[in-house]
This record gives sequence, structure tokens and C-alpha cells, in this order.
Amino acid sequence: MYSLDQTFTGFAAGHGGRYTRYADDLVYSTNRQGECADFVNTVRAALDDCGSPQLTLNESKTCYTSRKGRRIVTGLVLTPTGQVSIGRKKKRYIRKLVFDLGRGKLDKTRRAYLRGFLAFVLDVEPAFYNRLAHKYGGELLREALLGTGD
Repeated sequence: MYSLDQTFTGFAAGHGGRYTRYADDLVYSTNRQGECADFVNTVRAALDDCGSPQLTLNESKTCYTSRKGRRIVTGLVLTPTGQVSIGRKKKRYIRKLVFDLGRGKLDKTRRAYLRGFLAFVLDVEPAFYNRLAHKYGGELLREALLGTGD
């Protein structure tokens, strides 16, 4: 992927944009209207010319967004202020899991989900974790995060 990354980074640098990749998710950001379509064309051409690895562009997953709409990249929400969030839907689900844990109504499988979500939240949006700890108690969250009580 190094040569492809170099091609896409070069395109971005020459067009005032920014290219990033996480595994197989390519992201191109720019303030210039219409520039993303040019980037997609560059990706198509580079993939056609690439002998190995054999890659194809998944057109059904290609999307164009702007600050006017909701921007989600690799499952994370980019806020209008440039911050990263896990999103409202995941937050609601995590709150429900914590609430159920506090009432003793969380089975082993959902405890494991909660443990993973809390580790994820600590990495991505620690302020949300702190709000949960304030509302439900830090000890309950530590228990969930460390898996004690399983």
C-alpha cells in the first residue's frame, strides 16, 4: 500500500487537500468544491494501474460529505468543531448498559460488550466516560472496565 499511499498523498498535497487511510478506508478532505470527485478518479486510475495488491473501489461505500451534514469516518462522528465523538446512538446504548449493570441486570455477554465500549470511550471521548462516572459512580465503571464481578 506504500506506493498507493504516496500517490494519494501527492495528489492531496498538489491540490490543497489532505489524505488519510485507516486499513482499507480512504479519506480525502478539502475545502475546494468538486475536488473530491477528482480524487476518486485518481483512486480509480491508480487501482487500475496497480498490479499488486489487486484492489477495487467499493462504489457503494464512496460518499461525499460536507460540514453541513453528519460526517462519519470509520464509525466515528466528526463534530463541526473538529472533535471526534462516538455518536449519540452509541452513547445511549452505553448508558443503558451501565444503568442495567447498576441494577444487576446485565448478563455476561453484555458485560463484555460494555467493557469493550468503555475502553473505546476512554480512548476516543474520555469526557463522556467522566460524565458516566459522575452520574453512575466511578466504582461501578471501574468494575465494568476491569471485568470484576463477572
